[in-house]
Amino acid sequence: MIISAPTIHIQLSVVGRLTAPAHILSLNSSRVNSEVYANNTIELTINSAYPVPITLDGVIQGSDVSVFELNPGRHTFSVPETVQIRTGTRLKFENWSDGVTASNRTEYLSRDATFTAMYVLQYSLILVSPEVNVTGIGWYNAGTSAALFAPASAPMGGILGLIGARWIFQGWYEEGVFVSSSNQFSASMTKPHRYHAIWTADYTVAGIVSGIGFIVIFLGSYFYRRRIARVTSAHTSSFSHANNRDSRGGRPE
Repeated sequence: MIISAPTIHIQLSVVGRLTAPAHILSLNSSRVNSEVYANNTIELTINSAYPVPITLDGVIQGSDVSVFELNPGRHTFSVPETVQIRTGTRLKFENWSDGVTASNRTEYLSRDATFTAMYVLQYSLILVSPEVNVTGIGWYNAGTSAALFAPASAPMGGILGLIGARWIFQGWYEEGVFVSSSNQFSASMTKPHRYHAIWTADYTVAGIVSGIGFIVIFLGSYFYRRRIARVTSAHTSSFSHANNRDSRGGRPE
């Protein structure tokens, strides 16, 4: 039985809808006339066109539950920061319709209330480059542009890099298809992307350095052997001369 005394009746209706071009998903709640039931409870109804879980007073509500009876007063409710839709696609919480940016909030409910959680659709950008570090990996709002950057060239790791061997950027590829030869590339985030950076090895400087090093080592070895030979020859000559003097009794001729 419903009485006419001042009452509170809250209905939170959550509806998901993508709106182009901003790709915003809104979880809309509707305000209804206040009614107080005989047992002095608030009826909270939650509807969602998209299965976004809502936590009410610390309890995660199942998507199959839509009507709750609560006592008037302070209540805490929240929505997820992110909701994974599929690989490379997610929803990211932006703010509530009243400007609150925290997804978790506590309100004292003394009358009908409307809350709208705003979500933005996002796509992932994955960059594969085992040889050289590149930048641009992350999540981007749908419809925006992502800046990819790879150095035009970079030294190889290890001893080859120390003697001048380098990686030279060749281009970006997606699923084996050539996309761009520019090391600075802007990708339109209308879907998830996975780009591979392709590099070629340049051993020109390393070859020159290696050649010079070989020549230096060869010449150093050559002159070292000559020096050893001269020193050995000088010692041999001195030893022979000393033996000749000893054989003549140490007297000069």
